[in-house]
Amino acid sequence: MDELAWQNNYKVPCHNIWQGRESKSGGILYWYQKIEYLNLLNLQQENKHSKNSKDIPHFVLLGFECDEGVKRNQGRPGAKNGPKAIRESLAKMPWLSGLSCNVIDAGNIIVLDNNLAEAQKALGSAVSKLQKMGYIPIVLGGGHETAWGHYLGLAEQEFVKNLQIINFDAHFDLRPVLEDGVGSSGSPFKQIADYCANNQYDFNYTVIGAQEWGNDIDVISAAESSGVNTIWADEIHDGLTVENSEYLQNVKTGNNPIYLSVCLDVFKQSLAPGVSAPQINGLNLAEFKTYFKYLISTGQVVSLDIVELAPPYDRDGQTAKLAALIAAMLVRYW
Repeated sequence: MDELAWQNNYKVPCHNIWQGRESKSGGILYWYQKIEYLNLLNLQQENKHSKNSKDIPHFVLLGFECDEGVKRNQGRPGAKNGPKAIRESLAKMPWLSGLSCNVIDAGNIIVLDNNLAEAQKALGSAVSKLQKMGYIPIVLGGGHETAWGHYLGLAEQEFVKNLQIINFDAHFDLRPVLEDGVGSSGSPFKQIADYCANNQYDFNYTVIGAQEWGNDIDVISAAESSGVNTIWADEIHDGLTVENSEYLQNVKTGNNPIYLSVCLDVFKQSLAPGVSAPQINGLNLAEFKTYFKYLISTGQVVSLDIVELAPPYDRDGQTAKLAALIAAMLVRYW
């Protein structure tokens, strides 16, 4: 994508979203008091913040206002409102004592004229810029078409050849692209698989929390033929732990960078009603937390996205609060 073209899809951060209870003590008690702002149009290409340096980590929230992929996948639209809802929930969340990091809002990438492909390229350009400066992106979707745009940014980094993609999701999202050659919320990891094949990279893809009743036989066959590592939701319900999962133990010993994607429909419907495809048999929070915390503890995570929040279908903002908690857990367990 042209160096300047992505800027047409960019919205600077909105300060008014970050509001909450007043702090009479004068200290930082809530996320809205901690947040900083970054205009990507002014971003300088210099690697001044690195997880491996003595500097504290810098987490950057970047929204992707998009549900075009959900519509193309015949799902329930509404995910374009997800980034705002997640930020509003984060704003009111207590800032935990002892955390030493910076959290920065870098605004949103938007879709213009229903042009999903251009918006995904713009997201990739923004993610790439953040990565090259040593920032840790937390991308707030948007439907799961977010993942293809997110990956385009990671693909410009030196670590991409060894990248592990770990997706908490009820679905494999390996559907073919549509006839017009444009993807959907159901195809991002097929697009990534094709990209890896074209560039002679290993497609190292894992799905945690997949539903046997949530994927048709063609998609499951595609996952098997692509060598996808699968941890089924029912395996976790039946007691599969991090400690007795040979694959997860190998993730840590392999010491390869990890791109984490969290689709909120991996959770059971009572926890996450505000998604395009609610799951009656999804994970509970304790199950998810065990796996998520372990992956963060490896020190290998380079980027995270949280996708598929659809506020029009949420109840009392509980799915938005869940998404905010996941972002907060990343910061807490880093």
